[in-house]
Amino acid sequence: MSSRWWKSWEEYSGHNRGDGTEGAAPSGPRPGPIDNSSLLPSGAAAGSSPTSPDTCPLRPWLKEGQDFHIVSEEGWKKLHGWYGGGPAIARPIDTKRYRRVLLYPLRLEVAVKDPNNGKEQSVTLSVPHQVRAWSRNHPATRCTSVYP
Repeated sequence: MSSRWWKSWEEYSGHNRGDGTEGAAPSGPRPGPIDNSSLLPSGAAAGSSPTSPDTCPLRPWLKEGQDFHIVSEEGWKKLHGWYGGGPAIARPIDTKRYRRVLLYPLRLEVAVKDPNNGKEQSVTLSVPHQVRAWSRNHPATRCTSVYP
């Protein structure tokens, strides 16, 4: 969730002000609809329907606490029910070693050139974070880009 919206909600609700007054009376105006558009790349659609990591790229170099705050799915549903807005930005959690949110799941764009007509087609694949990298030397296949 966008830090800008989160901070306005904290002021309004009195939640976790950081000055020892958690649960204090509201001191700010009621926030408008949730606006997570600042977390998306320029020109990205900012609809309010839930999105998956496969379909919702994030702006590069986002920092937790500075650009965004992590809320649980249950917390998101409550806040979204009260305030509306969006978009919902879902991310997987890596629980193998320690709990961490995977902001930039690995996506691989594969391009294949048809040797008969020279036309190129590409497909973007979501790769689970635990998959090991592989390569295959085939003249009609090349890796064009790896995200993030």
